[in-house]
Amino acid sequence: YKDKLTAASLNSDIGFCYNRKKKYDVAQKFYEKALQLSIENKDYYNLLLVINSIGENFQNQGVIDSAEAYHKKCYDLCLKLNSPQDLGVTYLNLASIAIIKKEYISALILLDKAKAIGIEIHDLSLLESIYSSASNCYEMINNHANALNYYKKYISVRDSIFSEDNTKKNVQTEM
Repeated sequence: YKDKLTAASLNSDIGFCYNRKKKYDVAQKFYEKALQLSIENKDYYNLLLVINSIGENFQNQGVIDSAEAYHKKCYDLCLKLNSPQDLGVTYLNLASIAIIKKEYISALILLDKAKAIGIEIHDLSLLESIYSSASNCYEMINNHANALNYYKKYISVRDSIFSEDNTKKNVQTEM
């Protein structure tokens, strides 16, 4: 059982590496194996990650309908598992699909939902991505005031993350 869990995670990680190298077909094979093992093991949290990764893999290939379908599956599973961080990421992913489809109002609604979760759980990385996407979305609809507002929020959060990282490095060095 434990070996299958490890195999599922490893396949997912290898798929991620191939996705980053833009070898999407190879990544897909590893994700499908991870998906199969996660289902067999009833490892629903890894299943969430794999489904999301498959959606991102399709999105990177420009296969938007498949990407959206996988992100919607991820959304359903997030609700069942009550996983706010994953739900925030899923809203962000669905918003990016809406932006690609030029459905800007839908994208902004999804980004607002993601933002509420990001603020609630204080996930700066999530908020950084949300603010960047919101700034870009507002820019696309020529709402420059909100685009600038979200860009400033993005910069502020990015700087906070950078500052936290430097503080952690300094503390580790002092030890």
